[in-house]
Amino acid sequence: MKRKYIQTLTGRLILIALLALLQIVFFCVAVAIMSDYIIFFNVVMAIVSIAVVIYILNKDYNPAYKLAWTLPILSFPLFGGLLYIISKGQSSTRDFAKTEKRILGRIKSLYSFDKSVKDELLKSDEASGLISKYLENAGFPLYRGGKQTYLASGEECLEAMKQAIKSAQNYVFIESFIIREDSFFTELLEELTYKVKMGVEVRIIYDGMGSLATLQRDFPERMAALGIKTMEFNPFIPVATVMQNNRDHRKIFVVDGKIAITGGINIADEYANRLERFGHWKDSSIMIEGKAVRSFVLMFLQTWYMQNPIDADMCKYIDIMYDEKDTDGFLQPYCDSPLDRENTGERTYLSMISRAKRSIYITTPYLIPDNELVSALCVAAKSGIDVRIIVPHKPDKWYVHTVTRSFYSELVKNGVKIYEYTPGFIHSKTMAVDSERAVVGSINLDYRSLYLHFESAIFISGSTVIGDITDDFIKTQELCEEITETKVELIVKRHGLLMSLLKVFAPIL
Repeated sequence: MKRKYIQTLTGRLILIALLALLQIVFFCVAVAIMSDYIIFFNVVMAIVSIAVVIYILNKDYNPAYKLAWTLPILSFPLFGGLLYIISKGQSSTRDFAKTEKRILGRIKSLYSFDKSVKDELLKSDEASGLISKYLENAGFPLYRGGKQTYLASGEECLEAMKQAIKSAQNYVFIESFIIREDSFFTELLEELTYKVKMGVEVRIIYDGMGSLATLQRDFPERMAALGIKTMEFNPFIPVATVMQNNRDHRKIFVVDGKIAITGGINIADEYANRLERFGHWKDSSIMIEGKAVRSFVLMFLQTWYMQNPIDADMCKYIDIMYDEKDTDGFLQPYCDSPLDRENTGERTYLSMISRAKRSIYITTPYLIPDNELVSALCVAAKSGIDVRIIVPHKPDKWYVHTVTRSFYSELVKNGVKIYEYTPGFIHSKTMAVDSERAVVGSINLDYRSLYLHFESAIFISGSTVIGDITDDFIKTQELCEEITETKVELIVKRHGLLMSLLKVFAPIL
């Protein structure tokens, strides 16, 4: 199996390298042809680059995004401005956004909003009510919480998925950034193929970049032979296109519209510690049952219809009878898209941080926040709020970890407590505030998750499961090393120059 993966990856890398080389050759030939007009060409391109920089600085972009473009354009004025114009003028990106808008129009009509639930939350917890109101304005309804189970590890998540599939009677939807055909997937597939024979519909979405090196090219055909429908989201094309940045990083698992799981878990052995990568892999998810599952069904269908025809009868996936006796708190599933400029994930985090009164506990594999998040965390800590963040000690990408550490100095200096998970790599993406509200999902505290990827999460208020999330944070913290100011000084002394250089490129890492 490993040999097949290596062959698949090698073959694709060779193709990518050849196509990239072809583009470079084409570019060089074009420059050579225009060499007789080089002075005129230089002046025109310099003017274009200056105009583009002025345009960027006057747009309502995030400051980090402006810097990420302005620096290379001014450093390479000959082609920097032209590159920006080409990237923004690509028809594929515009078509992608138009498709999403069209699909979203159909999907949003199926969401169900209950004013009484909103009023009840606002009355019982004003801070949560205001956060919820923002999410509702972003298009996501609030539900009275059904049954909720916090899954503190990948091992627990895998078992929960298997048991949920065994209960399936109508359909199973799986959406994952990474799928690898190892034991994790094999065990799920065994249950899925049995259910398909029983008449259960199975659909799987995987990302074209995330699963580029983990799935063989004939994966869709092999799944189709088993009766399973698949979709490769935004297939990777080795051509310079901005759309390739927009990856499906969501993790959504739904059974019959009655059970849903979301969190950080991809479908690969390291997530359940069956394969050791970067030490012990710590991850988490949440399983919910009840009306709130409806939103995850619609999120999945929204992604599915981006590259597939809309089902004639979508309502069959959401017309479900629910037992409303088992309710606990309030739930609000939501997703984020890089195409709508709303930045729902970041704004929800900011809203939670700004309304904290006692504590903010965060786990994230990548800590590359923009200026707004850094300021919010520092202000909270300086206001006497207990702000703690757990990040990996053993990184999966050394350069990203180096940039993460470049933020330690400012955060720690302002009272934010940072802990590195010494047993290995923490991939969990959670935020628990005041033991009263929490978010669990796929959204990292980095630029790619907050601005470039399609993401999913769930906002939880007034539920007993928040205590489980908080307790898991405390237990995990006991395995961590606190990053004190003295340790920050040592890190800066050893890697300060590299951190400074890489931090400039933080928005694109």
